[in-house]
Order: sequence, then structure tokens, then C-alpha cells
Amino acid sequence: MSLIRVQVGFSQFFRHNCRYFATGAAPASEEYVTEAQYPEIKDPSFHARMYRRKEEWHEKLRKVATVEEKLIGINMPRYYGYKCVMLNDQKYPYNCLALNQFCTRTVFHESEKLPDFYRKFDETVERMANSLKGAIEETVWHELRGYRRAHEVSNVEINKGDELDIVAAAVVRAINRVLLNSMCEEFSHLDEVDVDLTPRHEAFWTVGGIKPPGKFVKIRKNSGWAKEYKDDPVDRFFQYRGSPYLALRHEFPLEPLTDVLQDSSSVPEFLYDPHTIGYATVHCHGTCIPGFWPGEHREFGTLSFQSRSYLVNRNKNYGAQDEQEALHATGITSTYAWLLAQAAYQGFNTYNELTYPLVGQTVVTDGQNWSFYAYQLNTLLLHSHFWKENPKANECWGTPEEKLFQEIDDQGKLIGFNEKVLRNLIAFYCNAPKKRNIEMRPYLDPKEQHLADIENPEKRKWLEERFKFIMSNRPKHHQIPEIQNWEKIYQIDHDKRPMDARRKFFQLNVNPFRRRLNEHMPRYIPKPLRPGGPKSKDKFVKEWYPDC
Repeated sequence: MSLIRVQVGFSQFFRHNCRYFATGAAPASEEYVTEAQYPEIKDPSFHARMYRRKEEWHEKLRKVATVEEKLIGINMPRYYGYKCVMLNDQKYPYNCLALNQFCTRTVFHESEKLPDFYRKFDETVERMANSLKGAIEETVWHELRGYRRAHEVSNVEINKGDELDIVAAAVVRAINRVLLNSMCEEFSHLDEVDVDLTPRHEAFWTVGGIKPPGKFVKIRKNSGWAKEYKDDPVDRFFQYRGSPYLALRHEFPLEPLTDVLQDSSSVPEFLYDPHTIGYATVHCHGTCIPGFWPGEHREFGTLSFQSRSYLVNRNKNYGAQDEQEALHATGITSTYAWLLAQAAYQGFNTYNELTYPLVGQTVVTDGQNWSFYAYQLNTLLLHSHFWKENPKANECWGTPEEKLFQEIDDQGKLIGFNEKVLRNLIAFYCNAPKKRNIEMRPYLDPKEQHLADIENPEKRKWLEERFKFIMSNRPKHHQIPEIQNWEKIYQIDHDKRPMDARRKFFQLNVNPFRRRLNEHMPRYIPKPLRPGGPKSKDKFVKEWYPDC
């Protein structure tokens, strides 16, 4: 009987559903559609899988709410920090301009004049230069000959470059004070700027397309699955650290210098490892600091004054052309890093593209020789395949160095005073920031843009401590694991100590540099201090690492 019932039931089911197949009508169920839908077929190749993995991480970074959490999230993949190529404002090796242009994706224009954008200030600049010439001459003479400094009075021997920095910083601050006081009545934005003395400028970014070093090629070659990819380019991490004499910042950003985006094909390619021209690498956390902490009201830089004291100890056999290229590299790298750090405080980073251009102005000087640079930041995507496929490029305009004066006499006059230098400087001060009617922070949460906006006090305190510790780049409690020379010889290259205890990371097949930032024991809470009482099982402090 049961077999008969099953057969009858199946025949009724078949006859009932045959009506849909005969008439072509769809069943009254949401499980059926008129056209077949198939899942996306993903490329299973190695490069495609790596690209998808990176994009997932970049998307997580974009969704992080606050500025500080985004900067923590960038450092999440590395507990001991990234192996970064260290750039600073005091080291520019021989023939480094091409590398500095490539690693910042910058098209450079050298000209005797500032860009056409500044032509609208010509009449004002000429009038202000005529009225301020005497005050500037008197100020410069006073700073250079008017008094003796502490190291001169005490006859303390200091480095010639340090002495030049002391004098140049004094000249820059005095000139800045004269220009602000004289021009603020006509240019109201100068009355609203904050002046930072020797601020901390740092920036972290990733550059793709670099040829792999020989050691890396050897590792790939010895790995069976990576043998065919041994010559593929790699990403290198860059960290800039500098401190200008002085920097000005305003509530609003400067206007774009041009609306025509420069083609990236004009950027020179420098695909060799930065070691080849003298740059060193250090393990450190990626930090972005434009001279202040997040949450400041005036967070857009307008003008900075950079040092050129490194030219004192530069080999004179390199020639005058190399010195000029080093100055251009200073203007390009320092301004790019400063603007990148400002963009990071707006929610952008080296993996999330900038949605509007930022502009910065830089002066490189020692008090007598002056160079002027105007920079427009258009893109931040330089990593992975973007070094080749990104059509946008950053743009920089720079002038050759010129002397503000030739000599100084004892009667309080500057011989051979160059008004052209003064006019260029005044033009930079005339450039007024303006409010933009666009979304300035598209990647930040509207309600919680900084840690100070977080309502949970425990989370706010924990994130602030973690953020400042990472930005300080203080050493970890445990030092970075290393391989001693005798271990390389007797335990790795030649297995001559088989009875030794296997405790080192290379013996346990562990890569310590793949350790994530949150892979550590949480802070222990003693029993008397636990929120739930001594018998509470909450032994550790809760952590709020971003999901990156």
C-alpha cells in the first residue's frame, strides 16, 4: 500500500507541474526567475586573488569612522611596523630627483616665474613690495648683524649646518612677522592663520612598480608556487619625517592652481630599489602628522619654510646642477608629505583616493638663497598597479634659487637687494584660502569624525592611548626578532647544532613580521580593580582595534 501511495503521489505531482512546462508560465514563487542568474566568475589567477584581497582591506579602511582609527588601521597588518624607505628634510643623495618625482608621482615644471595662477596678484604684489622693502632690509640686517647669539657669546663650537639653521630660522620668523603685521589689514586671512614653529611633519605612503631586490627574488625562486612570479615588481613603503622652520595653516584650503590635470606619462620612471642611490630602510609604524593632532580648527597648510643646510656638507664635486636638483627634490617631497598628512586628517590615505585637489606652498631658504615651490596634490594612489594605470599625477612648479641680497655692510644696508625674491614671497602670502562647497570628508562618519566625538569614555581613552603610542614610534616591549651571525652560519646555512632547543622563529617556521598589531595579550586587570568585583571573569581590558 505504501508503495502505491508513493507512486500515485509522484504521478499527481508530475501532472500538476507539467502545466507550467507546457504553457511556459512561471510558478508563483520567488525562487524562480525568467532568466537564469549565475554568480560572478572570478579570475582564479594569483595576481587577481592578491588584488581582491588588497581591495577588501582598502574597503575596510574606507569604512572606518574616525581619523585616528584609520591611521591605526593602516598599521594593523604589522606589529613591528613596516620596513620603510626613510625620507627626511636633511638627506637628498646624489641624482635623487627622479626617484623623488616617481615616489610622489609628481610632474615638475621649473620656471623663472611662479605659475599663471599668481598673475592676478601682480599689482598688489608690486605695491606691497615697494612699501615693505625698507622694513624687510632692516629686519634681515638686524637678524644677521644686529646682535650676537648664545653660541657666539659662549664660543661654543657647533656644526656649520646647525649654525646655518639657527640663523635661517631667525630670519624666516622675523620676515614672517613683518609680512603678517603689514598685510593682515588688507588680507584678512593672514589674521586668521596659526603659526607653527618647527612643527612635526610626517607622512606614510606606498609606491608600486619597484623592481624586487635580489634577496626577494631568491626567496621567490626557492618557493615552488612563486617561482614564475620571481621578477614581478613589489610595493615599497615610504616614510617621510621633517621639521620646517615655520608653517602657516588656515581653516580653509587654498584654491587649485589649475583645472587641467597633468598626464601621468610625464612622470619619470625610477623602478630601481631606493638603496641604489643611498636611502636606508627602517622598521617603523606608518605615521601621518601635518604638525598638529586631529581635531584642530585650522587644519589646512598654506605656507612652509624648509631648510637647505644639508648643502653645506654636500660634496662640491657633484656640481651646481646637482645642488639645484636637490633643492627641487626638497620642495617636491616636503610639500607632498605635508599635503598627504593633511589629506589623512580629512579621511584619505595612500589606499583611498583623494576626491578633490589640495594645494601647498613651500619656500626653501637659508636666509640669503631662496627657492619657491607651488604644489597641487591630485592623487594618492601610487601602490600596486596604480603606478602604471593611474592617469592622474601631482604637479609642482618651482623656481631656481636666487639670492635675496649679495652682501651686508656695516651701515645697516643690504647690497644688491633682489626685489624679485620679495615679490614671490609676498605673492605666496596674498594667496587666500577659500571655503569649498563640496563634501570635504566623504570617508568619515558624519557624527564621529575624531576620537573626541566618541561617547563611550572607555573606548575613547583606549583608542587615544593606542593612537598616540603608534604615532610616537616608541620601541616595543620586545625588540624586533633578528638572526645572529652564528645562527645564520650554524643553524640555517649548515645544520651543525642539532641538539640545541628549537625556540627561535626561523626554527619554528614563523614569520614575526607577519604578526598583526592586535596579536598580543590584552592588559591584565587585577582582581580588586575589576568592574564586576574580585570574582569577575573579566580578567583583561577590552580592546577596540578597528576591523581592518
